[in-house]
Amino acid sequence: MKKFARREASNTYFSLGTRATFLVQGEDTGNRFSLIEFLLVKGADTPPHTHLNEDEHYYVLEGDITVQVGEETIRATPGTYVFLPRDVRHAYRVESEQAKLLVGIYPAGFEQFFRANGVPADPDAVPPAPQGPPSDDQIRAMIEEAAKYGIVF
Repeated sequence: MKKFARREASNTYFSLGTRATFLVQGEDTGNRFSLIEFLLVKGADTPPHTHLNEDEHYYVLEGDITVQVGEETIRATPGTYVFLPRDVRHAYRVESEQAKLLVGIYPAGFEQFFRANGVPADPDAVPPAPQGPPSDDQIRAMIEEAAKYGIVF
């Protein structure tokens, strides 16, 4: 395990309308957890889904999102912490023009989904805004890839 990690350009991807910067990766922690900085733009919402393998949490640094966790709806603004337990359906919607979150994953592993579905990006760049809903082929590919990581849509 590493004793420290540093934000690096090689660890940043545009993925599914998000800039994901892997701050702490599974290999840094013996796969105990990972930590990602997300920069989201309006329209980069996630559909309802469930993680079968890990718990997740969001800590909002900037912006405004609405998070659905099971039957509960949470308006999350800077300083808000939201816990997303495994096996509980959840989703988010970006309300502000941009939002920045710290996303923790316990245990690590799911963060690789963003790498598999992303392209390398500058760690200071803003992700492109989504250009309408994904195509049926894109949805099928995402569902297939997500299943490899224990994510059910």
